[in-house]
Amino acid sequence: MKNRRPVQTKDGWLTMLPYSGDNCAPSSKPSPPELIEELGVRDPVLRSQNIDRIYDRMGEIGPTRTTAEWEELLLRLDVPHTAFARLTEIGDQPHLAAVGLFADLDHPTEGRIRQARPATKFSESPAGIHRMPPRLGEHSREVLREAGLGDAEIEALVANKAVGAS
Repeated sequence: MKNRRPVQTKDGWLTMLPYSGDNCAPSSKPSPPELIEELGVRDPVLRSQNIDRIYDRMGEIGPTRTTAEWEELLLRLDVPHTAFARLTEIGDQPHLAAVGLFADLDHPTEGRIRQARPATKFSESPAGIHRMPPRLGEHSREVLREAGLGDAEIEALVANKAVGAS
């Protein structure tokens, strides 16, 4: 699946995963019938053999609609997908807010920060944020020691400003 990649729309990008014949060729037939036959999307073996061609075609038709138009269609067809968000928009994503992915924390040196919580949840061993993100260079010496450098080498790197250390 070398051609499996995000699709550009009129106004952004999205990813979609047409993993079944119904996703590629639903009864409402939003795809041209000749394309359905050409790519063999109803047959799982042919669809698998043609997956690169399917993604190439999606790349061609992606710019014909806006991201919102694609999302409306893909939701109706039950095709797994997601639109790309800018970094500044991620905190506003309804799904991420609903699952409580982000935590606002008071960092002792950096002030108020937003940090992602662990994405997985386990009933027997719940994950959480147990300490603040490290400051720049906070663990440099420790990491360099683990990499096999001696104290003199580490101090020379710090003195030459090749690594930060606090």
